[in-house]
Amino acid sequence: MNTRDFLFGIEPRKAIIKVGKQNIHVVEMSVGVRAKYETKLMKFQNGTMDDLEFRSEILFACIIDEDGKNVFTNGGDIALIKKMPSNVVSPIFDKILEISNLGEEEIKEGK
Repeated sequence: MNTRDFLFGIEPRKAIIKVGKQNIHVVEMSVGVRAKYETKLMKFQNGTMDDLEFRSEILFACIIDEDGKNVFTNGGDIALIKKMPSNVVSPIFDKILEISNLGEEEIKEGK
């Protein structure tokens, strides 16, 4: 197998987090999602974007179903994500950061 085929064949990391009695499936950020994340992180750190929008867009992109398909499919879902309870959102968001090799230190440092 050549390098190109190898790299494009790598499956993203996935994880399951239990929220109440429900298993929630998440996938690590793709390069495109992470680039948007990093841009929005800079805006968040500069005070030009609120935390709610920042987190909602990551959840929108990274919560998947058992078959690996995105659960949220239209922009209207972001408004609904913003209304979700924080005790549900926080552990899911943290798991996405974990499997994407991002944590609180990277957020503070703007990496």
